[in-house]
Amino acid sequence: MLDMPAEHFEQMLVSQNDTSSSSYDFCHLVRDLPVRATPPSEAELKQIAENYKKQLEQGFDWNCFANIITDTYRYLSQWATLSPEVRKANTLLVLNHFIDITDTPFVPDEYTDPLLKSLMAPLVDVLDMTLQPVLPVLPSQTQPAPTAERMKAFINEMKATFADGVQVSDISTCLKSTLTFVGSFPFLDKAGKKACVTKIVDALIKTANVPGPSFIVVPIIKQMVHPYIDQIFEKLTFL
Repeated sequence: MLDMPAEHFEQMLVSQNDTSSSSYDFCHLVRDLPVRATPPSEAELKQIAENYKKQLEQGFDWNCFANIITDTYRYLSQWATLSPEVRKANTLLVLNHFIDITDTPFVPDEYTDPLLKSLMAPLVDVLDMTLQPVLPVLPSQTQPAPTAERMKAFINEMKATFADGVQVSDISTCLKSTLTFVGSFPFLDKAGKKACVTKIVDALIKTANVPGPSFIVVPIIKQMVHPYIDQIFEKLTFL
């Protein structure tokens, strides 16, 4: 698998990922847990990860991470005593255990496990955006849509803001900034905004400094970030 052409590897991921992320409903696995006064222990959090794995018995899907992160974070949000930092840490505990006990397709686990774990924190950082009902953006552009030249210029501007180049940990910043930029075009409909955001974010991911061969890592990152973009545009209203 690791020596196949880059375009073949990416196409394989896409075709394997045809299942919509919405078809992986993990919410009931935490929603149906008994109401309790105290947050779950480490052992109980790991059991949640094992329940998630059982939900995927018919096949692994890269899209599942968006739903797992969202459902776990929402579940932990019911305890007001947990700070955002602790909720994030507990969400990462569930995710890391899920990665440890799950076999990923096409690439050996000894390679994908460290990679996936390095991606989890930036994806959790993006989560707060998907939970907001409205994205407040000042509509400052008069053009109906950003031209290819303007999008290229924005991509270069974003790359220039990171002194050491775009890192995996910068994904959340890239996505938030891209949403603000695209949202500033008031005459661009929602579908057009989503297409522009996806194109820009994909371009930034492609230029990122990634751990391992880019032809493997970049397609995996895209397949994990795209469901977040889907969730954002399903729930957000642009002002």
